[in-house]
Amino acid sequence: MFKLIVFTNRHLVKGDLINKLERLCEAGADRIVLREKDLSEDEYFSLALKAFGKIKEKLTIHTHYKVAVKLGVKSVHLPLEDFLKMSAEDKAFFSEIGVSCHSYYDAKSAESAGASYITVGHIYETDSKKGLRPRGAQLIKEITSLVGLPVYAIGGVSPDKINELLSSGASGACVMSSAMNAYSEVDFVKSFFAPLDLREKLKLYAVASSPLTSEELLLDGVKKVLQSGARIVQLRLKETPREKIKEIGLKVKALCASFSALFILNDDYSLALEIGADGVHVGQSDESVSSVRANAPGGFIIGATAKTVEQARKAEEMGADYIGSGAVFKTKTKGNALPLKLEDLKLITSSVNIPVVAIGGINETNASSLGGLGISGIAVSEGLFKAGNAASSTKKLLEIAKKIIK
Repeated sequence: MFKLIVFTNRHLVKGDLINKLERLCEAGADRIVLREKDLSEDEYFSLALKAFGKIKEKLTIHTHYKVAVKLGVKSVHLPLEDFLKMSAEDKAFFSEIGVSCHSYYDAKSAESAGASYITVGHIYETDSKKGLRPRGAQLIKEITSLVGLPVYAIGGVSPDKINELLSSGASGACVMSSAMNAYSEVDFVKSFFAPLDLREKLKLYAVASSPLTSEELLLDGVKKVLQSGARIVQLRLKETPREKIKEIGLKVKALCASFSALFILNDDYSLALEIGADGVHVGQSDESVSSVRANAPGGFIIGATAKTVEQARKAEEMGADYIGSGAVFKTKTKGNALPLKLEDLKLITSSVNIPVVAIGGINETNASSLGGLGISGIAVSEGLFKAGNAASSTKKLLEIAKKIIK
């Protein structure tokens, strides 16, 4: 489970530090590491005591492990040098010991000495390390492949880096300056978990398409797939007048909202904004991803169709949130589409950090064959809305998706 760890710097906070930390915890931050390196041990104890009174369940003491013992805090984070000097007796007090590392050799030393987790950085450019070259997410990938500990990235981490860190095997992200400066703690924390929330919802991507059914049956099908667990629906009405799409779209949007599901409109970015959709999916012949991203409001989701590695990489560079690739099987909704070889799909998923959703002719019978390809979801149209029992099909496909998607 990906975690968000906040390291503190009281000098960056406007107002009271402890109140700020309490709000961050309430917003969903997983852990607070009370850093404050410029304080004496006595000064640090006084501050830690205040923090303990408000956020003791999420509090980690930094460096001053004797303060942690006094307070009864079982979580401590240490520089590697300090950790290696700790006695076995001192280590035994703690249920969790984090260690700061900067190389593979540091990581192996921390693991051998009994660390619970490590932080590795700095990964991206950051004001706190001006003039120093960032180590990049590749270091995370190398270390996670060689040690058995959770590895957390630190240094210049922002929400737009989360997909890359997930692809690199990171167990979470550490933040400091951005957290201390955050105007809204709720929005700040939410922005870091948004990519993970999207990945979870993409596992089963329902596509409601016009050739499949009448409006009444389409809306009934949307309701049933949502009731049965789908949490993202795309409305794809290729041959329908714009005003009619708007009318149906507003109804689908309302259904999705009632289940906290995402509503994506196909092709038409301006209409997606007009009806308040959560996002838009664009094809190769539609408005470019970069154009949509340049004008889209914050948090707006952009999906892009890609049938080649080059198209997928370009879409990611331009700001797409996910890729749709296919058709992986023969499908009536895209009758002219040439099937995408599964080995080519695997090349696409390995070439980008953002989620890739397989699409085209997927149903209960063939969905399991998509395991091991690195996809983050399966997009299903006929297999849900023409299956005869949308509720049952949704449940079965969702179960399959959870098995094949890691």
